[in-house]
Amino acid sequence: MIRLIVKDGDGEELFNDLIEGEMNFLDECAENDVDLPFSCHAGACMSCSAKIVRGLEHVDQTLDGDKYIETDEDVLLSCIAGPKQESLEDTEEHIVELELLM
Repeated sequence: MIRLIVKDGDGEELFNDLIEGEMNFLDECAENDVDLPFSCHAGACMSCSAKIVRGLEHVDQTLDGDKYIETDEDVLLSCIAGPKQESLEDTEEHIVELELLM
């Protein structure tokens, strides 16, 4: 299982909950009434970029297909990245912590 923690650029916590993992991180937050910045929702504009503070090994950068554009290893696009399936299926709680860049 995955606990997703999302903070803004000032370190204020915006989201902290276990996620189902059926959607990308942007949509998971939106489902829980937390609006993260985005524009294109296709992995091209970089508006939804976030630094991976913790849990890189539990992140699938290409969850929503081949829309992935190259970023630094510790940066993801929340509109296309999500949790790795094997991390979701594990009974141990894994943490993915993100800090918004925009």
